[in-house]
Amino acid sequence: MLAQRVIDEEYLGLEFEGADHNQYLDITPLILIAGVGFIVLRFIGLGTNNHNLYIASGIGAAVFLGFSRLLYNLPQESKRIH
Repeated sequence: MLAQRVIDEEYLGLEFEGADHNQYLDITPLILIAGVGFIVLRFIGLGTNNHNLYIASGIGAAVFLGFSRLLYNLPQESKRIH
């Protein structure tokens, strides 16, 4: 459908500079809070001498940091399909 739309816009000679809409929801703060939560749980596990909590939250924090680095290094997308 998007390809057909782009073809129709090109055929009609329409030029749009902006994106289709601007009602995007930024969930970056929620993702950061989740990462901080893993790190806080790690310190709670260390303080209460709970090895299972310490190990599980350490693994969660490592996965979170790896995932965030992966997303950070992805190329940026353009706003329109060309």
